[in-house]
Amino acid sequence: AVTSRIVKAKVTGEILGDASEAALLRYCESIYPVDRIRKLYARSFDQPFNSTNKYALCVVDPPGNEAPGKQYVFLKGAPEVVVERCSTWLCAGQNQAIDEDFKSKFLQAYERFAMAGERVLGFAKLVIDKMPADQLTAANVPSSGFMFLGLASLMDPPKVGVDKAVDECHHAGIRVFMVTGDHALTAEAIAHKVHIITKPTRLDLAHERGCAVEDIDPHDPNIKAIVIAGHELRQ
Repeated sequence: AVTSRIVKAKVTGEILGDASEAALLRYCESIYPVDRIRKLYARSFDQPFNSTNKYALCVVDPPGNEAPGKQYVFLKGAPEVVVERCSTWLCAGQNQAIDEDFKSKFLQAYERFAMAGERVLGFAKLVIDKMPADQLTAANVPSSGFMFLGLASLMDPPKVGVDKAVDECHHAGIRVFMVTGDHALTAEAIAHKVHIITKPTRLDLAHERGCAVEDIDPHDPNIKAIVIAGHELRQ
C-alpha cells in the first residue's frame, strides 16, 4: 500500500492507475484500510519503477514509538531483482539468512506462478537510521541488505478476442511477435494462450520428456518456437 501512489476516485471509488498496482491496492484494502496505512507510514522519499532497475523503492517514517530514530525502506519489483538485494528473509516473524535452500524454494515458487501466466512481484524491507530530508536521494538510500518479505502473484489474463485476432493474422500470412517486460516464463505462457506460440518450445520439450530445460539442446530440431529474454539480446 505504501509503495504505490495510485488512488481511488473520491466520487466513484474507482481505482485510477496501473492494473497491477490497482490489484495490489484492492488486496491491501481487503485486509486493512489503505488510507489509514498511508497516514501511519508517511512517505519521505520514493523512486518510481523503471524498466532498467525493475523495482520501485520508497522510504517511510514509522508511526509513534514503533521504531524511534529509524526509517523503513520498502522495495517492490521483479522478484529476481528484489531477492538479489536481500541478505535475509522473513520466516515466521524471524529474520533468517538467505541460503541455498531458500534460493531453491524461491525459484520453484516464482517459476510455478510465472508458468501459469501470472505476473509476479517481490517485496522487501530494510530498517535504516533516519536520514535528513535533503539527503534522501537515490544515491544515498541503501540498495542492499534488505529482508525479503515474500511474493505476490497477480492474474492478468489476455483481453477477450486477442487469440482470435492472432489467428486471423496467421491466416493472413502475418507473423506475430510479442514484446513484454514480464518474466520469460510468464511471456511464454501468455503467448501460448493467445496462439502466438503454436509450436513446441524448449520448455515444452522439457515437459514432454520429463527433464530440466537445461537438459534440452538449444539447437534441438524439434524446437519450433523460441522465447528470447532481454539479457540474451544484449549479449
